[in-house]
Amino acid sequence: MNEISIDNYLKCPICTDPFLDPVSTPCEHTFCRQCILTWLELSKTSCPSCRETLSKKDLTSISVIFIHGMLNEIQVKCILCGAINLQRGNFQNHINNLCPKADVSCSTNSDTSCSWIGSRDQLEIHQSECQTYQSQLIRNTNCVKDQRTETLNVNRRENPANELINPHELELEGHITRCADRTIELSGRLITNSDMSIVVEQAIIRKKCNILILNGNHIDASGALILAKTLSNNTSLIRLELQCNCIGDRGVDYLADALSVNKCLKVLDLRDNNITHEGARHLANMLKRNQTLTSLSLNSNHIDDRGIRLLADALIDNTSLRRLFLFQSQSISDWSIASLINMLRYNQSLEELTLQTNKLSWWCMILLRFALLTKRNFNLII
Repeated sequence: MNEISIDNYLKCPICTDPFLDPVSTPCEHTFCRQCILTWLELSKTSCPSCRETLSKKDLTSISVIFIHGMLNEIQVKCILCGAINLQRGNFQNHINNLCPKADVSCSTNSDTSCSWIGSRDQLEIHQSECQTYQSQLIRNTNCVKDQRTETLNVNRRENPANELINPHELELEGHITRCADRTIELSGRLITNSDMSIVVEQAIIRKKCNILILNGNHIDASGALILAKTLSNNTSLIRLELQCNCIGDRGVDYLADALSVNKCLKVLDLRDNNITHEGARHLANMLKRNQTLTSLSLNSNHIDDRGIRLLADALIDNTSLRRLFLFQSQSISDWSIASLINMLRYNQSLEELTLQTNKLSWWCMILLRFALLTKRNFNLII
């Protein structure tokens, strides 16, 4: 953090850092709660500032909203990934949900769960190859389907008059309501376009979720349109996962239009969505205007050299995107090499490019690595 720019009255006299959980004393001095408690536990019975008699029971929490607001707005730097200008109040969210170098687990939630732990920027690559994760995803989908069928049958037996009530919608609303914090996990819940209005209303508008995970459902362009209508002016959603749906080029067009003006979303996952070079064209136009998105996943789509060239050209002047995932894009060939090299030479923000499983020749792969000789800590996976 830039300590010079922080007013002294926002700093604790003991640790000299900005206050954490500030408390005040009867003599009107302020300290971090833990700092003053530690001071008093070391057989100190007086205020560190004025030496007046002081005990733990004399401490009073400071609940003035504007002070906490000023403390939360102090800008800090993440020592893991190097990200700067992070608000201290949002720092834990950065570590928990965004930092590419923070340790995360595979999160398979099975009895024989995968023991893999690694940095977040390697999670997608691992999960695409992890048999335990893929098997658990299939089991979860089948389990939800069986439970929903059983619920519907019981409802019909007990009260035939309620057949007009959609138990799937009721279950979906209930699940969103029960989701902890502001992360809404809806993977493999057989969500269709007709459910998207509920998802938008309950998850994005009412709960103001930061993370929305819709992987492995049945959402196509119509569902993407419903989602896009609320993304244009949304100020809370920072991560959107839509992998393994049927968004297609038309759905990408809707999302790209919304993200051209969105100033909040940082992570977009569109893996395995039947996207071609036309969808890449829409995303390229978006990347020319959007300066917020930091991670874009387009793995396992049908983007060929035409689409890659469009994306690469758009990224030359983009200053926000740090990670671009394009592995399992088997239509990428040597025809893309000139645009990729040009992008790597002139783009100033990109830190990771994944191009595994493609048709690039060994010579072009060498040329890509030569283009990175002037860049430090760039992660190229080919």
